[in-house]
Amino acid sequence: MSFESFHEIKIDSKLFASAHPLVTSGVKIGIGLFNRDSEVVGPNNKRVKVPEWTLILHSTSYQAPARTVHGIYKAWDPNADAKSIRNGDNWVWTLRDPQQPEYQPDLCDPIGVIHITDISWSHILLQAVIERSFKAEKNGDNPGGVTVWSSSAWTIRVLYYIQERYGDCTGFRLPCSARRLHELVRERIEVLKVTKYRRGEIPVINLVDPEPCYQRRFKNTRATHM
Repeated sequence: MSFESFHEIKIDSKLFASAHPLVTSGVKIGIGLFNRDSEVVGPNNKRVKVPEWTLILHSTSYQAPARTVHGIYKAWDPNADAKSIRNGDNWVWTLRDPQQPEYQPDLCDPIGVIHITDISWSHILLQAVIERSFKAEKNGDNPGGVTVWSSSAWTIRVLYYIQERYGDCTGFRLPCSARRLHELVRERIEVLKVTKYRRGEIPVINLVDPEPCYQRRFKNTRATHM
């Protein structure tokens, strides 16, 4: 399906209730994490690295070129006045281009992916819902209760509302409350940091199971041949 036809999808109750391929082909939902330079300078005069959160989607593999990466970032505000510029408040939250993550400089150093779940919707339908339903700004809507509005807060907000609005038709359920999710993902990030790359692929672990997915598949394969 072309990019143009993607934007012509009419998202309505008939589509959600149907057996249309746009609904039933299946999609993986994960949190893609990247090292990003913060504004804090460490003792070695280098900027301290912090995790940048995104949502990453694909029908079969997070490594696939056709995956989409959704998130927010701080962009230069062309409408900022002189006072805002002097105060360093000359940026705005902006939605990422999900089609071209490789051209975004703060997404060049991957930590790994935390797999959330698979749902019956297609990649293209979930992408459409995210792009049309979720703005970059906080606007008082922060179900994760993250102290500072950020990429992590936006990611949790999207996951929370996918559960609340579409959980009944997709079966999507978070394993914990939205407010607990931030802490749980931070725990999993520490697991990702010590997980070795395998054959050049970034590590992927489950949200509720810190064991890498490929290791669990290997164990299951061994078990079936014993």
